[in-house]
Amino acid sequence: MVVLTSLFEFFTKESAYETKEGVFLISNIKARKQNETKKNFVLTITDGTYYVKAFLKDEAADNFRSKNDLKKGCCIKATEVNAVIIAERKKFSMAIGQYEIIEYETEINSDLILLEDKYDELRKQSDIPVYDMVDEKENAASNESANQYEQKAEKAPMKRKTPIDRSLIAIELLSTYQNNWAIKARVSFKSDVKVWSNQRGSGSLFNVHFLDETGEIRATAFNDACTKFSEMLQEGKVYRVSKARLKQANQKFSSLKHSYEIQLDMDTVIEECTGEDQEEGVPQVKYDLVKLEALKDQEAVPNNQPGGEIDVLGVIVKVDDPFQITSKAGKTYDRRNITIADDTKVAIEVGLWNKPALDFSLPVGTVVVCKGVKLNEFRGKNLSMTPGGRIVQSPDLKAAFKLKGWYNEEGKNISFENLSQAGETSQSSNNSIEVSSRVPLNKVINEEVGMNDSPEYVNFKGYVGRIKDQGFYYDACATPDCLKKVVDVGNGYQCEKCEKTHENCLRRYTLNIQLIDSYDSIWVSCFNEVGEALLGHTAEELADNPELTKKIFDNKNMEPYNFRIKAAKNEYNGIERANYTLVGFSEIEYSKEVDHLSELLSQI
Repeated sequence: MVVLTSLFEFFTKESAYETKEGVFLISNIKARKQNETKKNFVLTITDGTYYVKAFLKDEAADNFRSKNDLKKGCCIKATEVNAVIIAERKKFSMAIGQYEIIEYETEINSDLILLEDKYDELRKQSDIPVYDMVDEKENAASNESANQYEQKAEKAPMKRKTPIDRSLIAIELLSTYQNNWAIKARVSFKSDVKVWSNQRGSGSLFNVHFLDETGEIRATAFNDACTKFSEMLQEGKVYRVSKARLKQANQKFSSLKHSYEIQLDMDTVIEECTGEDQEEGVPQVKYDLVKLEALKDQEAVPNNQPGGEIDVLGVIVKVDDPFQITSKAGKTYDRRNITIADDTKVAIEVGLWNKPALDFSLPVGTVVVCKGVKLNEFRGKNLSMTPGGRIVQSPDLKAAFKLKGWYNEEGKNISFENLSQAGETSQSSNNSIEVSSRVPLNKVINEEVGMNDSPEYVNFKGYVGRIKDQGFYYDACATPDCLKKVVDVGNGYQCEKCEKTHENCLRRYTLNIQLIDSYDSIWVSCFNEVGEALLGHTAEELADNPELTKKIFDNKNMEPYNFRIKAAKNEYNGIERANYTLVGFSEIEYSKEVDHLSELLSQI
């Protein structure tokens, strides 16, 4: 028989404030809308006698969303559990970080007692000093409470330096369930002050990221509060923050994973920590590092979609000059590309924007963390710095010291696989495509694959149909890593992107190819690297040779391959439709085809 953890003891022992574990029974579970795309969950937890409300922290909530395994009557072993005591409202709650199910369909006692109904009795029996569970205003307003505090303090000496520490809550546990809270955190990022003006008025804002040992949360100040705190809050310093408001995080404007964000108002209290108090229990910066090699198989999150920000560690191997990009709306942006590499012998381009692009001055050979960058797919894969991202020079990390030593001894003398020069290939043409992953083309069309907000990748077996011989290449800029279309100006080829004129240009494929299978056909775009692998010739070789072009194109007609395409939504003349791009292919391996058919027949 499963022995449940006593909730009464959980909230009365001194260790209640520490992260611990327990065995509990779920008597109810409800979903609450967290934002437009996510739901959070409120559980009723019981020990067979008492019950309290509990909520799932991010990791546990994500686990539940994927498995949907928690139900009424489940007995769980909860780990990384924290007691949440809201003294002002005399309420108790629990925050569960991880869980595992022990039993299903456990019988639930029908006469459960709400633990909060025993609040006064619990407080009298508690080993925790009174001020730990009572708001400071309540202490100041009541002489009787002050006397109780003195008596308790004599019997049980304080374990923390000052009573104010007991009002602190971990950033990971912040939610709208708490009214009175305070955090002690380091400013890990601070934005510039932004000023706006439109028909509805004008104003200013800035935002910071607060970091403690449990997590990171975004805070924003507007107008008067912006003026009040923009100079006070400095990146790298530690502060106590209280009397601020919590609201649901808007993932469109934040790269952090926290479900909530802080709004700093004029009534918000911020005090800088100094001396030992500044360093005690507050980390410098947290990095969730991804190896560059892992980016080969990682799919990009579209720029107009939230999420997808990552941290990467690398050594700078190339720094390009800054240039300007003009958007479709006519707005001009400053841009600079740098290339970083790591000890997986993989390199990737990182795009910096505006002031950071112009101010960048780190030399080749510097180890950096690119924090808060987003993976993009355009002529290969590249990283782009987000508004909340930054470059950290020579980070104090063991991995950084190791990378610097590797680069000095070996890395600076080798060639890297540059993911940003891989064209549109998401699947190498030399790698075989898994036979069992293929789908028929009519399914791709009928199910409108690619009409979601994120690109989708599909494998199928088919044949090369017609290849259009008009406009199958373009004149590209000869500047390395540019490759934009150029204009013939008579005495050379001028590029509008890098503003350079070259005597010669490069020819690169922009093929339109019909692909067919036994069920349907589609037209796909095919770019340079995949085109060269498919045709066996460069665009330069075919550009001025129509006879060879016709021969090569005709010879490919009805050639069978395994194809991999990317389907992505595009709008043309106000109509949304799926566009297909050929990103990889492989030869048909007939031994694998036989094995696959044999397996299918054995299942009949």
